[in-house]
Amino acid sequence: MLFRLDRRVKLQVRRMRRGTRDKGLAMRCQIVLLADKQRTRPSIAESVGCSVSWVNRVIGRFRQFGPASLHDGRADNGAIKIDEQYLSMLYELVDQSPRDHGYPRPTWTQELLAKVMRQHSGVKVHRATMSRALALIGARLGRPRPTVGCPWGKAHKTRRLNEIRRLLDGLPPHELGFYVDEVDIHLNPKIGPDWMNRGKQKEVMTPGQNVKRYLAGALDARSGVLTWVRADRKNSLLFIALAQKLAAEHPQAKVIHLVTGQLQDPRLGGDACGIGGAGRTRGAALLAAVQSRWQQDRASVAGPARQRDEEPSLQEHDGTDGAGVQLPAESKPANRTPRQESGVRR
Repeated sequence: MLFRLDRRVKLQVRRMRRGTRDKGLAMRCQIVLLADKQRTRPSIAESVGCSVSWVNRVIGRFRQFGPASLHDGRADNGAIKIDEQYLSMLYELVDQSPRDHGYPRPTWTQELLAKVMRQHSGVKVHRATMSRALALIGARLGRPRPTVGCPWGKAHKTRRLNEIRRLLDGLPPHELGFYVDEVDIHLNPKIGPDWMNRGKQKEVMTPGQNVKRYLAGALDARSGVLTWVRADRKNSLLFIALAQKLAAEHPQAKVIHLVTGQLQDPRLGGDACGIGGAGRTRGAALLAAVQSRWQQDRASVAGPARQRDEEPSLQEHDGTDGAGVQLPAESKPANRTPRQESGVRR
């Protein structure tokens, strides 16, 4: 059956194609115009970039309803569900946890977000619509950072922090106070996502087999001098080695107070709760500066040929360089929030 367009209808379809920014409408207009030129349905589908069945549906609807059938039939579905108010509520909901709304799981799924949003807004959306809504608010799918809750109450924690501050501020000359923390060092660089052209994959040179080292550092609360030790394993011996080094370097001190985080060995006077609050301790921040120095050394490794040079560098940091290091002022945070204190008596 031949498909013929009246001259006025053809001009109307051409104006629709030229004046629209809707790609779907432009494709439907192009299908009708090519059909008027007596092109075959497979040829039209190949030219437009669609399936033959869709070409048949477009032409069939045009025969029945005329140029009005070229517009998107979903335009009369009703009001838009994903409006500014919905997106604002979704943004606040993503920052919360499912446990805040009575669900036991710790992370959100698109189905659960749609369910909770229906309870709050009364709007029911499909999972695919929720996916588009998350993209509109700029949400990303990432890994939450695991944390450990503190069994202490707020008042108990505040009293403990005030005790530590008063202790450090009122230390006599023959006593010293240090902020203590530890950090893990990986020899191989951490490779994250990178942009690459299609069909190509970049390569990142690594020293070879990964080697882990553990550093423990102590920051003098008075002078800001950082002392650290290195070990092949992270256990109580690392803390003991740091305490012994501090005792050896400060023989004149009668008492050395260590403000540290969680201590797994109860014989060391540790507790199961870290009370650092939202901010990082000075010791943790300065150990991060040490880690940054290690990363700079590690980034200079060009390939396996440099791997043998790494171990001397690790040992070098465990020698005399680990004592008496004055870090720059910008690496010292203003917040001096300790977490926990244990005393090392000589």
